[in-house]
Amino acid sequence: MKNLSTLFLVIALFSCQDRTKTEFVISGNIEDAPDSTIVQLRARYGNVTQLVATDTIIDGNFEFRDTLEARPAKMVLVATDWKNFSGTCQFWADYTKINITGKGKYLSAWEVESNIPEQIAMNKFKNKTKESDIKGDSLNYVLRNNLGDVELEKKIIEERHKNYALKLKEEFEVLKNGIHSQTALEKLSNYLKNAENYEVEVDKKLVKSLYDNMDIKYRESTFGEGIFFKIANTNIPQVGEKFVNVTLFDLEGNSHELNDYLDKYILLDFWTLGCTHCKDAHHGLKNLQKKYEKNLQVVGINVDVNKQLWEEATQRDNISWVNLSDGKGTHAGVYAQYGGKALPTFIFINPNGKIIERWQGFKEGIFEEKLSKYFQN
Repeated sequence: MKNLSTLFLVIALFSCQDRTKTEFVISGNIEDAPDSTIVQLRARYGNVTQLVATDTIIDGNFEFRDTLEARPAKMVLVATDWKNFSGTCQFWADYTKINITGKGKYLSAWEVESNIPEQIAMNKFKNKTKESDIKGDSLNYVLRNNLGDVELEKKIIEERHKNYALKLKEEFEVLKNGIHSQTALEKLSNYLKNAENYEVEVDKKLVKSLYDNMDIKYRESTFGEGIFFKIANTNIPQVGEKFVNVTLFDLEGNSHELNDYLDKYILLDFWTLGCTHCKDAHHGLKNLQKKYEKNLQVVGINVDVNKQLWEEATQRDNISWVNLSDGKGTHAGVYAQYGGKALPTFIFINPNGKIIERWQGFKEGIFEEKLSKYFQN
């Protein structure tokens, strides 16, 4: 009987060990967090996050356990109580123990500890940008709790702009040590993508050196492709110039070229699941396609990196026009080739292949305002 009991104990111990190898375990301890605060764990796919699970903080503690589709995976924690919290806690998850500790309402200040190499790399950036991250959270907190104050909103938006520019510069100081992780690769891509918008001067010679010295697996990745595109000074087609022909894919995996649609005017719509204005625009696009179907082809170009999100958004918005993607998100591929800076982005091409309109954003009536003059006859 004693031997049997010992056998059961050994089996139990091995079962526990096996579970730690097949799931991640996130343990959180947050000081001064109100009981019953709900924390969301969200998986990050490019610019979109998807809910994985929720937990409730009790006595400052919360916990998540689950499996992963891919390892390691980028995750985000969000507190749904916006009156007491602001920001997000971003980290990497893998089949190991992840400890998250913090105090106060700014989630970017929460600290993440694990033995995941990508998390160790991420912490170097978090340590460098800690003050600017907290300031960003605090500005968003003030803005959210003073909606309707136009003057205050204007000041906060200006201050946020300056603060993010500072953060980009701080991250680049870390990047100067070399690109030795996926985290650093994505930070460099983000730096190049946003530098112009935030008036940050780019040392392209140094960036090229960083690119040339990174591991080939990073250079050949989607992010590496986008970085090379930026430092190669590739021409971005503007109004009055020839369009760029690209190969894209539909949801069934069939390939299509933009050339295929040049018998008509083409309206490119760059969009994603997480873009509210993209969703708002789609009702208008449906009416536009129907009204001018003899002379116009709307071509939606989804920039989600996860096909499941693209499928979900397609069903949600009931998209009936041409619906394509290259799967490369906003850091490379067709979005980078056309110089996308914000979503939605619209590019209007005439049957001769010349770009005659391009703009960002959506408002009611914008399609008729921009395009009706081309279809009057």
